[in-house]
Amino acid sequence: MNNCINLVVVDNQDNYANLIKDYIDICNYKGKIEVSYQDNVKNALKEVAKDPSSIVILDAYIDDANSIDILNSLNNQNITTFLVSDNPSSEIKNAAINHGASEFLIKRYEVEDLDPLFEMILKYSKDDVVLN
Repeated sequence: MNNCINLVVVDNQDNYANLIKDYIDICNYKGKIEVSYQDNVKNALKEVAKDPSSIVILDAYIDDANSIDILNSLNNQNITTFLVSDNPSSEIKNAAINHGASEFLIKRYEVEDLDPLFEMILKYSKDDVVLN
């Protein structure tokens, strides 16, 4: 049993990555959730390879890759992946779920709006991690 969730955030928008960092700081999850922020898929896949129990938050519109291809790859590795997007279209949501995303979530840009995301992270964690 690992006592820490390895969270890999793949997003080329610094403000979203910083928001997640702020949430972890505010909720005192340091040491319980370790986060790696990657702005490209190549580095993200290297990070995930280090810990197959990682949970990935993948931006639907990452610059250097097709997010559906990445979802397929991560799904084949049995990696829990949440696809996030600013665009709430049902087309994106359906494609995400059909290609292996565990969840599709709309990006939220206020710290207080991240509770549902972190509830999902805990729900899908493969380790017995207690955040409270």
